[in-house]
Amino acid sequence: MLKIGIVAEYNPFHNGHLYQIRKIREIFGKDVFIAVVGSGDFVQRGEISFLDKWEKTQVNLECGVNLVAELPLYYSIQNAEIFSKMATRILDYLGMDIQVFGAEEENIEVLQKVLDLQKRQDYKDKLMGYMKKGNSYSTSQRLALKEYELDGIVKSNNILALEYMREIEKSNLGIKPFIVKREISEYNEEKVEKEREEFASASFLRNELEKILEEFCGDKNLKSKKLILEKLEKIQKFVPEKSFEIILENLEFKIKNGINFQKLKEEIFKIVKYKILTEKKEKIMEIYDINCEIY
Repeated sequence: MLKIGIVAEYNPFHNGHLYQIRKIREIFGKDVFIAVVGSGDFVQRGEISFLDKWEKTQVNLECGVNLVAELPLYYSIQNAEIFSKMATRILDYLGMDIQVFGAEEENIEVLQKVLDLQKRQDYKDKLMGYMKKGNSYSTSQRLALKEYELDGIVKSNNILALEYMREIEKSNLGIKPFIVKREISEYNEEKVEKEREEFASASFLRNELEKILEEFCGDKNLKSKKLILEKLEKIQKFVPEKSFEIILENLEFKIKNGINFQKLKEEIFKIVKYKILTEKKEKIMEIYDINCEIY
């Protein structure tokens, strides 16, 4: 049996994710085994996942995934390089034959060309030159690639795809990369045209859900349930039925208990602030990725 691996956050699971799973079975056969390595309650960049890891797992299994493995927190909140590297290693460790990922660039040879270019000293010199001018790493990467007419590659999913492929090559892993082109929606889009029928990004969906939370938070008896459902109609067409059911249950729980993301972030920041104010500098400097400038 062919074993296919996916790295995903599913925050939340939408029709684009379902499209990818169905496309895998269309390309490789209905009897393939699909495993997902996904972030749990905290996702990349340290954001709180809208659905918890158990809810996400339930949706995955209902929508055609055979196995769900958690990408440990230590790796799930890291930059693209570490996030991708460790997720791909886990898929390889699980014995997956192929890693399928969505990317804006459908030609894997173009991504390979970028990987090969990034090994060259002339590219590294250009990248460092732009960074020394005060540009961020991402901007410097785009500017350096522009000199090779490849700046269009610097998009969210392409960046992750490059890191997956880099790790497979660097660590000589047995797993093989395969692209299913990302369709219609952009990774971090926040607005969607009214005529859009099926696909929207997870960023757009989260924004809409957080607006509902802010508006109705604290309605303990859910007197506004009809209004909430009307608001949810805006996103319902973009998510599978099972995903929508779990989103609704999650939303009702948060509204009843007065939970919103701004409050959660404020509570977490209190803990961070306490730690900073009560620990000595030497101890804080031991935290991963902390340097003098950040301190």
